[in-house]
Parts: sequence; structure tokens; C-alpha cells
Amino acid sequence: MFMKYLKIIFCLLFFTNCVAGFAQQNIVPDSILAKTLPDLEKGYYANYKNDSIALFYAKVYLAKAKKTKDSLKIAKGYDLHVLLYELEDALLYCDSIVLFTKNSTSTNYPAKAFLLKGYLYMISGESQKSLDNYLIGEEYAVKNKSVIHQFQAKNEIASIKSMWGEYNEALESYKESIQLFETNPEIPFREDQYLYTIYNLALCYQRSKKFDSAKITLEKGKLHSIKANDLYYKRKFKFSSAINNYFLKDYNLALDSLKSVNPHLKGFSLAINHYYQGMIYKKTNEEFAKNHFLIVDSLYAISQDEFPELRIVYENLVDYYEGRNNTKTQLLFIKKLLDVDSLLDVNREYMFQETIKRYDKPLLIREKDRLVKELKIQNRQKQIIILLAVISLLSIGAILYIQFRKKILYKQKLENLLSQSSASLKEENNTPKESNLNINPEIVNHILQKLEKFENQLLFKEKEITASSFAKSINSNTSYLSKTINHFKEKNFSQYLNDLRINYLIQEVKHNPLLRKYTVKALGDEIGFGNTESFSKAFKERTGVPIGYFMKNLAEIVNKSQDL
Repeated sequence: MFMKYLKIIFCLLFFTNCVAGFAQQNIVPDSILAKTLPDLEKGYYANYKNDSIALFYAKVYLAKAKKTKDSLKIAKGYDLHVLLYELEDALLYCDSIVLFTKNSTSTNYPAKAFLLKGYLYMISGESQKSLDNYLIGEEYAVKNKSVIHQFQAKNEIASIKSMWGEYNEALESYKESIQLFETNPEIPFREDQYLYTIYNLALCYQRSKKFDSAKITLEKGKLHSIKANDLYYKRKFKFSSAINNYFLKDYNLALDSLKSVNPHLKGFSLAINHYYQGMIYKKTNEEFAKNHFLIVDSLYAISQDEFPELRIVYENLVDYYEGRNNTKTQLLFIKKLLDVDSLLDVNREYMFQETIKRYDKPLLIREKDRLVKELKIQNRQKQIIILLAVISLLSIGAILYIQFRKKILYKQKLENLLSQSSASLKEENNTPKESNLNINPEIVNHILQKLEKFENQLLFKEKEITASSFAKSINSNTSYLSKTINHFKEKNFSQYLNDLRINYLIQEVKHNPLLRKYTVKALGDEIGFGNTESFSKAFKERTGVPIGYFMKNLAEIVNKSQDL
């Protein structure tokens, strides 16, 4: 209970700070301040592609909505902010919508807030959290009789299921979505939503090997896209029909269609297109097939959007290079195959659990828990109000003080980091202490020499280095390597590797202005980290400063030191 109300305080503080900061840095035009709420909403959508102008409208709308004390209007004000911010802040706005509307019977809220959270988590690659929020959003949509949001939730849940192989369950969800559309003509659905659902229904039929049903569904989609004059979906249905022709073994027709739509595709769809072209050419021209599979690999390297066909892609590439005795490249694709296989297994296992425990069963457990919580809130309402007031005052003071101290501490740490020389950051090799290691001194000296070379030649920038692979590369074993590093570097191999990379980066960004323009992901990639999360964590552990703060304030401190 305490944590729930503390979360409310943090949300209120967050938005109060946002409004204050906005007022200090931006002067809202009088023409916007004078508008009514409906006019502000129209102005927001009219300027949606211009974030700075749209933000003017959203801020003024929220401020005026708060004066009305109408929870739905306030929720709408927060809603207008969501897609103008990065993930963390956008989620806070969604949470505020929920706080103001959790007991509402509105057809919009809080269902829309959970659907927005589902979307935000999906585009950030967190499919598990995405599914969680889509399920809650659907529950509220059913409860508040919001047909549009039921339609959207069913579509998105089905999309996740389809992505990870639960095709029969996805088929049912897509059919229910289409039924909602076709049996509610009074609801202002968008035509492209309907086409989207038909397209995905056909895709599910394909993936569940019901190619005749897919053909019928695709013909229905093609006719509707022509009627709606929707060129985008007309091409998508043509693309999906080409894939269906592949499964119906009409390879010539399939290949011609795949080639014709190729210029209009990108990302995941483009990867799938090349996959099927590769599968067709595999029957007649192995070299052509290999080239298409390599394109799929390159597209996956950019997007990191895994899909079941990736396993077949890497199996074919492994076989191709094995047949040509190209061991190095064969091993590369074996590694990629193992990585993709593990990702597919993890996501498939989660989907299996979630669809049974959280979607297919009635949402009675959730309803029961919510009712119990609401009863407790009612029984303790007076105590909570008093406690909340006290906590608010204490929390505000504590948060302001912590933020102030944290900024000072970060600044001091950043200045100290940038003042250190390259020599002071460099790892030191200590004199062997044979009695403590119980390892032949020649072996210890050999490892230390290899470590010195490893540091001096910047070999630590290479990706996917492990203690095992490094030990093997220097003709030693993991046990000797780990003991030597623990003894002389006073850290484990992972810490040693990360510290080398971070120390190197600190020196480089001091003298290379170009690196200061890199994204966090690009910086991590530059020094050998496999993903942004591991890079950010390692940087914070090594320096005590978040990488975002480091990059944001780096130039100012470097310029200041140069002026002095």
C-alpha cells in the first residue's frame, strides 16, 4: 500500500517538474493559450509531426484540463503527451492516466493507457511486458464496452502470439477482431485497421499450413484494398499471395511476385521476402539462394527482430559453407544459429505460459485481486490521506535534496574522470607472487605478457570475448587465466574486460569530438559491447556516472578545462 501511494507522489512530482521546466524554457504563444480544450486538441493533431509545436498544445491542454478537475479531460491531457517522449517518461504519463481513470466507465480510459503501454514496450523490444499490458487493456475494454479498444487489443495480442508460433490461438483472436469490425458498422473503425487484421489472419493461416484458407482470405483482402484504394495494403496482399503461392508449389509465379514487390518493402517484410526467394532458388541455384540468405542475416543484424524462419536461414548458411570447407564462416553461422535458437525458445516458452495462464482463462483472478485491493483502500482511506500528506512533504524534500546531491556528485565524478591521464587509467601488471597462486611462474609470466599485448593492441574492443575464448587464444586454460587476473588485477575477467573498454572510451571521447556525437548504442558497439544495456551497466559500475549524463555534460567540462 505504501509503495503504491509513493508511486503516485513520484508521478505528481515528475509532471510538476516537467511543467515548471517547460514554463521556464518555452514561452507559449497567446494564440494557443486562448484556445478551448477542443481547439487545443485539434491543434495538437494538426501539428502532430512537429514535436515542439505539438508539445505546446499538449501542455496547455493539460494545464486547462486540471483546472476543470475532470479526470477524463486530465487523462486526455496526459494522453497527448505520451508519444512525444522517450520510453521511461512516456510510461509515466500512461501511469498517470491510469491513476486518474482506474474506476472510470469511459470507453476510452483506462483501456487506452494500457494499450499505449503495450505499444511502447513492444517497440522497445520488451514483448513480455507488452503482452501483459495488452491483456489488461482488453479486460478494461470489455468491462467498459469499448468495441474499438477490444478490436485493437485482440489484434495486438494475436500479433504477439503469431510472432512466436501460437497460430491457432492467433487465428481465433483475428477472427474475433474481424467479427467486431463487421458486426459494428456504427463504430468509426479505420479501413486500414480492417485490412491489417485480414492480412494477419491470412499470415496465420499460412503459418499453420492452411494455405487454401489463406488464399481465400488474401483474395478478400485484395478486393477490399482495391475498393478502399489502399496502395500500401494492395502491395502487402500481393506479397503475401506470393508467399502463399510458394507453399502451393507455384514457384515461378511466387518468384515473379516477390521480385515485383521487393522495392516497396523494408525491415522484417524485406527479410521475409529474401528468405522466400532464397528458398525458391535453393532448388535451382545454390549460389543465388546463399546471397538471399546473407541479405536476411544483414537485415536481422540491423533490426534484431528475430522470427522463426531465421533458424532455417542459418541452417542453410551453415550447410553452404560446410560444403565449401569454409570453417571460419561456418562457425560464425553456427554461433548465430545457436543465438537465434535460444531467443526463439525463450520467447516461445513465455508465450505458451502466458496464453494459458493469462489469456485463455477468464480474468477472474485479476478481478478478484482488484476488488480486494479496493476494499482495503476504502477501509483505510482516512489513514492514507493523513499518511499521504506527511509522506508528500517528506518525499518532496528528500527527492529535491537527493537530486541536488546526485547532480553535484555526478559532476565531481565526471570532472575527476576527465582529469585522469591515460596512464593513470591503464591496467597495471604486478610482479608474480608464485606462492599465492600455485601455478608455474612461466605460465603466469606468459599470461601476463599476453594480457599486456591484449591491452596495448586494443584487442579488448573485439566483440564476444569470453574468458574461455581468450584463454584458448593464448594457449592456456580458463582456470589459470582467471586466477592470474584475480590475483594481479584484483577483479574477475568480465570486470577486467569491461574496465579496459570503459577506460579506453573515456580517453577517446576527451580527444575525439566526433565520438561525442555517437549514440549510446554506437559507443557501446565501438568498444565491443554486445548491447546497450550491458554497456550502460558496465559504465555506471566503473565510473559511478550514468552514460547518458556523461555524454550530455562531457563537452561542457572538456571545453571548460581547455579554456583554463
